[in-house]
Amino acid sequence: MPQERCVLAGPPRTVITYGWDRAALGFFVTVRRVGFPVVAYDALRPGYDGLPGLLRALATAGVVTETDVVEAVRLLPHVLPVEAIQNPGVRLVAQIVTRLRSAAGE
Repeated sequence: MPQERCVLAGPPRTVITYGWDRAALGFFVTVRRVGFPVVAYDALRPGYDGLPGLLRALATAGVVTETDVVEAVRLLPHVLPVEAIQNPGVRLVAQIVTRLRSAAGE
């Protein structure tokens, strides 16, 4: 299988597809709202910088806030399981990061 892919429902009428593309050796995310693409990020696009760029793309699309991203990155080494994180946005970022690191073999 060339990709490890996860699909989840985000904010109302939003679908997030993300994962690790083994062929391109990089992370990817697509956010669609009401069926239309809001943001797409992958290793084949200019400006790709790995997981930090994917998290910025989620914030740009309004799936999470930049504060959620910063807090999740700060908490991840200290809070397990991630389901114990109270803030839903921070928990979502932590879950995505955890799954992506696992898929990438990190």
